[in-house]
Amino acid sequence: MKPANKIYLNLVFFSCILAVLHLSSCKKYIDVPAPKMSLEADKVFSDSAATLSSVLQLYDREVMEVLNIYPSLSADEVIMPPASIWNSFFNAANMQGNTLSVIADGALNGFSVGARIYQPLYQKINTANLCIAGISSSNAYGVANKNQLIGECKFWRAWSYFYLLNLFGNVPLNLSPVLETNKTLSNAPTAEIYKQIIEDLTDARNRLSATNMSTEKIRVNKAAVTAMLARVYFFQQNWPAAYSEANTLLTSTNYTLESDLATVFLKTSRETIFQIQTVNSGATALTGVTQIPGFFAPLSGVLLTSYANANLISAFQTGDLRKSKWIANFLDFNTFQSYSYPSKYKLNNASVSGNEYIVMFRLAELYLIRAEAAANLDRLAEAEEDLFTVRKRAGLSTRLALPDLPTALTALERERRLELFTEYGDRWLNLKRTGRIHTVLPVTKAGTVPGYKWEPYQALYPIPSQEVFANRNLKQNPGY
Repeated sequence: MKPANKIYLNLVFFSCILAVLHLSSCKKYIDVPAPKMSLEADKVFSDSAATLSSVLQLYDREVMEVLNIYPSLSADEVIMPPASIWNSFFNAANMQGNTLSVIADGALNGFSVGARIYQPLYQKINTANLCIAGISSSNAYGVANKNQLIGECKFWRAWSYFYLLNLFGNVPLNLSPVLETNKTLSNAPTAEIYKQIIEDLTDARNRLSATNMSTEKIRVNKAAVTAMLARVYFFQQNWPAAYSEANTLLTSTNYTLESDLATVFLKTSRETIFQIQTVNSGATALTGVTQIPGFFAPLSGVLLTSYANANLISAFQTGDLRKSKWIANFLDFNTFQSYSYPSKYKLNNASVSGNEYIVMFRLAELYLIRAEAAANLDRLAEAEEDLFTVRKRAGLSTRLALPDLPTALTALERERRLELFTEYGDRWLNLKRTGRIHTVLPVTKAGTVPGYKWEPYQALYPIPSQEVFANRNLKQNPGY
């Protein structure tokens, strides 16, 4: 056996067990037998069912749900009051300062977000590295099957590094299946990480099929990779490439904007390019119920957990259907105050099956990417048309004129906020992308959290202290 192949998958399959215990795996995925923890890599990857089980753990939904929540608190979208029931929960669980109000007011420390974001993303990367190495060296698969599995792994590795980079800054870049490598790597430059992300996505797209392996769009295919490439090029301000990738999907007949906003986040949405299947396992398997509403909506309908920033609510124009369809209201009978909260996902009931999956990519984002790319390429008429398409679906019939680039960028920033709020930290990450985070948040979050004061270093989350302590080559972000 080659030394590189003698890899024990204890960490991966221990993570798989944790995923099941956290009710975060898909039932269709759980039905595939999981490999035994004692198996060595060459044995695991010579068994097709064991290999598929390993790859499908990359679709674990928990970190996706967290990414819809934490950055929304960091930005100016959602406020977590100190008296929130979730703070009591996290304190009782001894999660080392991992209270959601701490994230909301920017008072993060090296113990704040690692357990829910940094470490799960690296678990995905480690799983992907192990699977890529094992599948590549195995003779148990045909070319098409091998390409599909490796393509999925490379997509998830790229996706994970994109969020690590944009949330934590320069992080270690590990492509090795040897887990011990993680303990000695230093912070990689931004350009190097982006280069690897694009290489992974390009190779993944070359390997993957253009068709969906499932009618529910719950497995990565070429379209999902193209959407991710559009996002990556967009963040790099590579406008020609961002325009091209977005345009590929916008001119496809496979996707269309839903005319009814109430159907956008249903698992049958024609707007969705890629989504994560949700099945809560246990005594009763419940399909289509996400955990996201549990963080935003009042607990059991009576306990305030969070509420939307008043600045976000006031940004909606009169007649904007996104406010009536995607924002709900709650009367707190303790204070007799009325609160608004994000309500894109509606189902928060552990006793009934539902029809909501976690949307990873949807067409509206691609319209906004193409619009901003077009504006930066001095194609303002195209930008105006794409912006109008998104606004018209929201019930706004007035076409906004975009006579110059500054006007276009202001309008598009506002539209992204209203269309993509609480979706994968879009607001938080895009304020950082444009450099406006330091001027916007001191204004829009002012007065929302007692004692809140914006400091520039807060634009990056802290790397978990335990990771820094364990690796002398890993540098903590400034300010922490």
